[in-house]
Amino acid sequence: MAKAGFCEQCQANVWLNDDGGCEHGHSHDSVSNVYEVDAAVDPTAPEAIQTLTPKKRRWWVFAIVAAVLVVLVMGGAAVALLKPLVSQSTQVAAEWQARIAEDYPGWTIVGFNVSTFSGNGNSETTYSFGLKPPDRDFAVGVIYVSENGGEAINQDEIFRPKGKYHGRADSLLDYIDKNYVQKGRTVSAVECDYSGTVTVEWAKSKQVGPFYSNVGSFDQLEYEASGDTWSVSFSPDSF
Repeated sequence: MAKAGFCEQCQANVWLNDDGGCEHGHSHDSVSNVYEVDAAVDPTAPEAIQTLTPKKRRWWVFAIVAAVLVVLVMGGAAVALLKPLVSQSTQVAAEWQARIAEDYPGWTIVGFNVSTFSGNGNSETTYSFGLKPPDRDFAVGVIYVSENGGEAINQDEIFRPKGKYHGRADSLLDYIDKNYVQKGRTVSAVECDYSGTVTVEWAKSKQVGPFYSNVGSFDQLEYEASGDTWSVSFSPDSF
């Protein structure tokens, strides 16, 4: 099976070389959303990947939401669920600390966790970081993804100063502060795709007497350039 993916430099889906780089000579750092494709099909087949990508991500997001929506009935269980992210923060390897410092200068690591999914001969490892932006009193979740043991790639195009849409970072942080943090929601991940669409995954702990419950969901946000504002374009809560 040949491999194809979305090249940020070409702004299109392209065939990939053996080293994971774009067929037009761009490095693997510019490539995301990698898929295996039958090399015998028409060369334009990679274009179909762009329409398949949201469906693949939506399936994973629904799986995450289904897991988070389980109500925890043991006292303090919701708090315990959040502990691994914080307790492992002091164990971040030096190379990761250096990479975060390069990708997010001035941001502070407050949490770190790793999870791996595998099946059908493929594996995907997600490195999740809780990062506190400068001059903010809250943290957001940023992820790096490694497929089949390859280099971990960060697809964030907003918060990273080198990101394509970094000019939207302040307004997005303001939106997250007002609509999540101030409502007692913990932002576990903020994912930005190549088009600038943002998916915010969140969770909220609630205490009822001696018991805790933990609920969560995700919202897909879209940006309005004329007002430098954000709004929810899709959420399971809208059904």
